[in-house]
Amino acid sequence: MPARYEPPPLGAEDVEIKISHCGICGSDVHTLESGWGPAKYPVVTGNEIVGEVTAAGSDVKHLAVGDRVGVGAMVWACRNKDLNSPCDEYADGFDPYCKDVVMAYNSLYKDGSKSYGGYADFVRVSSDYAFKIPENIPSDEAAPLLYAGVTVFAPLRREGVKPGDRVGVIGIGGLGHLAIQFIRAMGGIPVASLARPTKSKRFVL
Repeated sequence: MPARYEPPPLGAEDVEIKISHCGICGSDVHTLESGWGPAKYPVVTGNEIVGEVTAAGSDVKHLAVGDRVGVGAMVWACRNKDLNSPCDEYADGFDPYCKDVVMAYNSLYKDGSKSYGGYADFVRVSSDYAFKIPENIPSDEAAPLLYAGVTVFAPLRREGVKPGDRVGVIGIGGLGHLAIQFIRAMGGIPVASLARPTKSKRFVL
């Protein structure tokens, strides 16, 4: 019998998504093994989510029912809306360091309700963390970009990689092979090294 859980109520700024695809991330394995501290069981992992918007809160203007969207590691942050409790991290553009950040799964909202990830039929998230997927990108290819892809793309963009730059990549696994593709697309020259072969044995499915 499938497991069931009660999601948080759909807020004015939230969207509900019918999930069609979800990538497999190393974070899922770490969480299920309580590798980053005790997991808040029951837990539904999955943070590379693609699906269709099936409901949108009254204040959501940039997304509509029927839109194909993606969701990554974060599903909520304070957006610095509480004037009595300012959040310097969010104000500085560091959403993941918001003191009340809610990750895709194994995380708690301020009201104590729990977040559940993408290995489910539906998910509800803040619309600020759901992004339209371009029509020319298939859903199964888009999903891994929402966490693994962002993880390696963000520093390349932040550091301003440009044509001719040589960029080191340690390991060419799930993240490394995406980094190499991004570097080449930016005109850079990837310099890759292989990780220890024993490191990935425990991630074999």
